[in-house]
Amino acid sequence: HCHNTFPLISPSVYWAAAREGVPVVQTLHNYRLACLNGYLFREGHVCEDCLGRTPWRGVCRRCYRDSRAQSFVAAAMLLVHRLLGTYRRKVTRYIALTDFAKTKFVEAGLPAGKLVVKPNAFAPPAQTRPASDSFSIQHSAFSIVYLGRLSPEKGVDILLRAWAMLNNDGRDAPTARPLQAPGGPGAADHSSLVTRHSSLVIVGDGPERVALEGLAKDLDISSSVRFLGALPREEALRELAGAALLVFPSLWYEQFAVTPLEAMALGVPVLVSDVARGATIVEDGVTGRFFPAGDPVALDAALRELLADPETLRRMGDAARAAFEASDCAPSRNLARLLEVYASAHSAHDAKTATGCHGLPSLLESRVMNAPLSSTVKTADWKAEKHVPAITAPDSAKAGVPFDVEIDVGREIPHPNTAQHHIVWIALHFVPDGSNTSIELGRADFSAHGASLSDAPGPAATAPSARFRVSLAVSGTLHATAYCNLHGLWTSSAPIVVE
Repeated sequence: HCHNTFPLISPSVYWAAAREGVPVVQTLHNYRLACLNGYLFREGHVCEDCLGRTPWRGVCRRCYRDSRAQSFVAAAMLLVHRLLGTYRRKVTRYIALTDFAKTKFVEAGLPAGKLVVKPNAFAPPAQTRPASDSFSIQHSAFSIVYLGRLSPEKGVDILLRAWAMLNNDGRDAPTARPLQAPGGPGAADHSSLVTRHSSLVIVGDGPERVALEGLAKDLDISSSVRFLGALPREEALRELAGAALLVFPSLWYEQFAVTPLEAMALGVPVLVSDVARGATIVEDGVTGRFFPAGDPVALDAALRELLADPETLRRMGDAARAAFEASDCAPSRNLARLLEVYASAHSAHDAKTATGCHGLPSLLESRVMNAPLSSTVKTADWKAEKHVPAITAPDSAKAGVPFDVEIDVGREIPHPNTAQHHIVWIALHFVPDGSNTSIELGRADFSAHGASLSDAPGPAATAPSARFRVSLAVSGTLHATAYCNLHGLWTSSAPIVVE
């Protein structure tokens, strides 16, 4: 599993893996395979000039490290490996962090059939803000937080300009509407309350910090803006957990924005730019709000609207936490999704033997259908036998005619302790003959309650199974995969001839 091969490791690692018969999964953390600087961002704006094209424009514009020579080397590497077919043939699965990023990589020329979407994961601290925690904008101090790198593409200068407008009652923004306090004419003016009690907290460091501190001074908002610099993770999350709102004003196509995810896990609503919204799980009007990127007037108006309505902020915070817990970003779901990608890569690679990642005991071997694999997985104090799923399916089928496939996790799982073993999901994939593409035909999800393999010493009490009704157009191989909460992936396969 590769994350960043540029520049030292290089795509040669893909070729080395291919020589050893090892499938490759590559997580795409930036747009390096489509853009020399990796950001699709230039001179303060999104730039797609090289997307799906020869990156000669990036060389002429010195997009990599502001050097034409280094940009030429980076472009040459991309072009050579495109011509060699490295990115098409040597990588088994690409992981895009969002659906939006996947579309951009397809536009860049990566094979759509090899791209899967799996977001980043975040494990929130044990102590988070209780649901419906009643921070009071009217009667106590509160903070608005930016958390991230201080660099041009992050748009922090836009946030400072919007903050200046908010604190100066919109005087720097002639088109901004004055805040209408809830309750109509004569009600309390919340803009004065915001000015009196709020502070903008900037957590992070980077090349723009000095310039941004100077801008805050020039805008006469230094007294209400705190630059905390880079903080240890625990301290940064404490600042975030105590905030009324996170503002994420990014100007570029973020791959996957971790900071909004952290805020949502902590029950903090998010105000995010529309350019970066595809990199988040924020839902406009439910868990946060969107605003036009690079527009301080629009950001000022959005801040005024949200800060004038504490009840909406509380409701959004509760919804944000619920959305995080239901997403694939939650650790248990994210791990299951990652293991699914690994299983798909093994199936697509048509490997006879696959090794797990980071010590996961995934000793897998293909067998003809109805002949379950009998292997042994050892840990410190136990072993399990006959635990790989058996496939019950016909040897052949008529093209387009539905038939049933049953996947059964074997019994006979002796162990000397009382640990609970659960099947989280069972999936059926199909790989057509002569293809590296794995197609998911069905999935049985047991994550809500778990399908118990055993709850006491001795043979398993239950044997989870799943039945799928499918139809095929071509011959190929059926692959059954079961994911156990304690012992990772178990799989088997069966060929099928389609007439």
